[in-house]
Amino acid sequence: MKAAPIPFNECGEWLSEGGIIKHSSGRFFSIVGYRVVGKQAHLSSLEQPMIDQPEIGILGFLVKESNNGWHWLLQAKAEPGNVNSVQAAPTVQATKSNYEMVHNGLPTPFLECFTEPATQNTILETDVEQSEQGDRFLNKYNRNCVSIDVNRSKEPPDSVYKWASARELRSSLLENYVINTDARSVILCSDWSKISDGGLAPFAKWANQQHFGTSLFDSLNTDHSLLEWSEVLQRIEEERNRVELQTSRIPLTELQNWALVDDLTLRNINGYSPFQVQFYNVRVRNREVNSWCQPLFKNTGKTDISLICSHISGTLRFYFRLAAEPGFKNKVQLAPSVIDDPHHQKVSWCLKSLAHPKTIRHASVLQSDEGGRFMHSIANYSIYEVDPDFADIHDNQGIWLSLRQIRKFTQMKGYLTNEARSALSILLAWA
Repeated sequence: MKAAPIPFNECGEWLSEGGIIKHSSGRFFSIVGYRVVGKQAHLSSLEQPMIDQPEIGILGFLVKESNNGWHWLLQAKAEPGNVNSVQAAPTVQATKSNYEMVHNGLPTPFLECFTEPATQNTILETDVEQSEQGDRFLNKYNRNCVSIDVNRSKEPPDSVYKWASARELRSSLLENYVINTDARSVILCSDWSKISDGGLAPFAKWANQQHFGTSLFDSLNTDHSLLEWSEVLQRIEEERNRVELQTSRIPLTELQNWALVDDLTLRNINGYSPFQVQFYNVRVRNREVNSWCQPLFKNTGKTDISLICSHISGTLRFYFRLAAEPGFKNKVQLAPSVIDDPHHQKVSWCLKSLAHPKTIRHASVLQSDEGGRFMHSIANYSIYEVDPDFADIHDNQGIWLSLRQIRKFTQMKGYLTNEARSALSILLAWA
């Protein structure tokens, strides 16, 4: 995989028309200008480029059961924005434009296992739409799918695919730059028993021990909630109704303080932005096509993303911000406790608790988010446990949830942000 920066005028299949940067086919995605005015401090007056990709893609894992438990068919996916170029992806990771072969490339292997499962002797067990990053995508969703290979007959067509055991997959969730964003999302939305050891319920191997895994097991199986399920849903809906956001699309040329500099980089020329837009010529083997050019959102620095948990009323619970983001049509979704860039709201007690010496960091994983649209968008995802004395259970900027409640949200559209799903996927390393 080689991705080389090029001037916009050399990105032949892309054009600027009506203040929009788009593909000449009218498919794939486009870069549009977006203006947001709201009462939230981080969104009081925001103008920036956004990715407009209305197509719903397919992220799908093929799984099979064998004598030694469940196995997952991973794809070694080369993407221009990935750190290390290649990371483990779902069996199928394709936009609608890709699997309809708008690029005149090769067909997508195993696609029918998710579009026509009955014809492939597969059972589509999981199928839920989940959002992309709301600070850079406009209302973008993908199908997160798991299909069971009933006859265990599907064989990898080449070395790009490999069957991995649940144990191998679990351990990889703690490795830097190994399991990509999309794979983590699908794994989280799957039946968690398929990533635990054969015959065991998720986290059951830790039951009755003194271990973080024990707390996860209890949190998944507890009925002792701070809020009843109906109250949780009501709390989120109230926040969605409370948040006032006025949004509008504007030509890229009208974005305040943004300019295409030397025909190379669309960036903020008079202030800070966590990203800029650059254009790349990409060459690669083992993809549907072996060369193309495209714009990518390039991050200007690493982002630390933290999910905080604490034992509250005898149960391990996780704190999620009720986050308003410009790209969410439903305005608010559940986000990790802390995302440390200016486009995300901060909760003061969370920042203080992370710096406290009693706080325990259970895991920390580096990930390059969405390598097909972002260039080296590096995030350090961490799980922190804070002392209950520092956990504000009356905070009105977020909500505390048990793993049992979180599990319900993985099966629902538009509640857990992309970053929340990536952070939560780390917990399945203990499953």
